[in-house]
Amino acid sequence: MKTVYIFHDAFSDPVSEWYPWMKTSLETLGYFVSVPQFPTPAGQSLASWEAVIRSSIQKWGDDTIIIGHGAGGAFALNMIEKVTQPVHGLFLVASYGGKIGHAGYDRVNETFFEKPFDWSKIKNNAMIIESFSGEGDPFVPESTSVELAQNLGIKNQVIPQGGHITHADGFTQCVPVLQGIKESLNALEKTISPELVQEEVQQKPVNHLTDQITPQEISSDQIVKKDGSPTRAHTMYQDMSELVNSNTGSVASSLLSKAREDEAVVKAFSPASTRNILYIMGTVIVIGVVLGIIGYVLYQNAPAPVAPTATPIHSLILADSHVAIDTSNQTSYALAAKIHEALSKPVQNSTILDIVYTNGISRVPLKTVLTKLGISAPDTFSDELNDPTFMHGEISDNGITSHFIVIPINHYDAAFLGMHDWEPTLVRDLGIFLGLPDAFIRSLSSTKLFTDTMIQNHPVRALYYHAPAPIDLTESKPSTATPVVAIPTISVPIKYSDYIKQLTQTPVVPTPDLSNPLLSITSPYKDGNLMLAYFFINEHTLVITDSTDIIPKLLERYANSQIYQ
Repeated sequence: MKTVYIFHDAFSDPVSEWYPWMKTSLETLGYFVSVPQFPTPAGQSLASWEAVIRSSIQKWGDDTIIIGHGAGGAFALNMIEKVTQPVHGLFLVASYGGKIGHAGYDRVNETFFEKPFDWSKIKNNAMIIESFSGEGDPFVPESTSVELAQNLGIKNQVIPQGGHITHADGFTQCVPVLQGIKESLNALEKTISPELVQEEVQQKPVNHLTDQITPQEISSDQIVKKDGSPTRAHTMYQDMSELVNSNTGSVASSLLSKAREDEAVVKAFSPASTRNILYIMGTVIVIGVVLGIIGYVLYQNAPAPVAPTATPIHSLILADSHVAIDTSNQTSYALAAKIHEALSKPVQNSTILDIVYTNGISRVPLKTVLTKLGISAPDTFSDELNDPTFMHGEISDNGITSHFIVIPINHYDAAFLGMHDWEPTLVRDLGIFLGLPDAFIRSLSSTKLFTDTMIQNHPVRALYYHAPAPIDLTESKPSTATPVVAIPTISVPIKYSDYIKQLTQTPVVPTPDLSNPLLSITSPYKDGNLMLAYFFINEHTLVITDSTDIIPKLLERYANSQIYQ
């Protein structure tokens, strides 16, 4: 069965980029097209990806085409090494065969190129190999694309203004790759029967090597120049005949490239007179005007693009895994329960989890989440909460899980003043995102003040925890001295029974083992510990966190996350 496998890039999935378009386009050519879902970025490795397609690799053959995008190309190189018979074609898009100097990608893809590739085996196991890269790719340097092509013995094809050839670069289609596949199919069909090739060679005049050479002047492998010297009749069909006897991908690809050049020369028209030139120019102008009018009419009447059913998950801070929370049709209680559930699950050590809030289709802004929870940010800051790319994350480091919120902002001054206005209730409002117990949040005083400090070489507004004054749980002994009448305060130890009365405002019978509900709350802080802090990474990004120890890790992941912005 004619089969095509499309291997998606890291941090992507089968319904992103131009993969659905390519699948539909190739299915119209009679191919069965598979776009497997690989685990990424969490759990991504050569072994985990190979496990997805292991059962099908043994079926690959001369009717199989492999397309690999980015990391999918590096993975495809590994798989082509292992096939038992050559495949029809290997088409690499913005791919690489080693590190690319991008910390995020290199960390996730390192198992794909831990061992050196056997380039000779790869070239022998694919009849056609083509490499495409995008001009100005922000992740894969041009030198890396050229090096990959050289290792495969082919010429890299650069797509103008292609970038990484993703949806973000404007590519919902990938026409150059589809065209390359179609040309490879047409070219290899010529190689099915050597007799057919020979028959077509005898029928084809070759007029681009001499002035006028007729079929009678063509021998089996020579043509004669006007000076009488023989030369080889190097045509597309002889190149393809040579390709029949070669399983080397580099040879096949170079012959295909040569065939394209030869056909371009054959198709070039050399007018015999000025009249022909004017006739052609006039025809071209008329056709151009007609096509322009038709294109304009079609553009004006084109239906509006259909919104995708799902959008890829992107993170402002490079994340290792994602958990989605659907906020649509959720009560505040149900949404809070979902957040608690997400935070209660352990996070793998040295990784970052991105908790994504959606409406079932795409991300929603923090303002929407807060509104559903019954929380309102100050008016001075609420306008900064409309960006849906905000990130609520957990980070595990040395067995300790910390939390953070990253908020894209439009105006630094407005955001800074708005955060000052929010400080009195910031812990209460955002405590649910930091995993604090509700009872503990309610016990906090709203009068606690943030202070300016420098942490990890960053100016930070920090709120430190101050433990409440201890409560004397023992009955005081009667004093023989004359009692002094005084109003008890929180700083003066009082009897436990009196303390309970103050809490409940109802008479309580003193019981020695009566528990204190506040004392049953396990505080995550000790006296003097940081409770919450916020700082600005730059003039467009605000971070709120419960641990400043994670600042270096956040900055590193942020620097490597341009793909998400």
